[in-house]
Amino acid sequence: MSLDVEALKRLNAAVFTAVEEREELRRQVRVARQTLADFAAIDRERIALQRRVRRLEAALRQIAACQPNAPGDVVHVARAALVATTESRETPPAPPPLDPQEAWPLYREGGRSDGLG
Repeated sequence: MSLDVEALKRLNAAVFTAVEEREELRRQVRVARQTLADFAAIDRERIALQRRVRRLEAALRQIAACQPNAPGDVVHVARAALVATTESRETPPAPPPLDPQEAWPLYREGGRSDGLG
């Protein structure tokens, strides 16, 4: 059985396309692996920061439990820091301010287009 020249060209093109697709898939796998590694590193960093925050809050609570010696001493500072951290966790972030050019269409539509109001 013999193949004609055109069939060989088509077969060659198909093989070339398959090889290119395989290389593209390998590249995508490398990118996906790197992305996962980056996410894992970010997650480890976030966990480490959370641990540091918990240790700092524990130290602040110990300091805040002491009797202050004078107004504005470290005990007052620790108490203010604890109040601020508690409030920052309880208060949701404010929505970004509206651009005046966006205000009229949003007023007409009855709210913000970003779902924040």
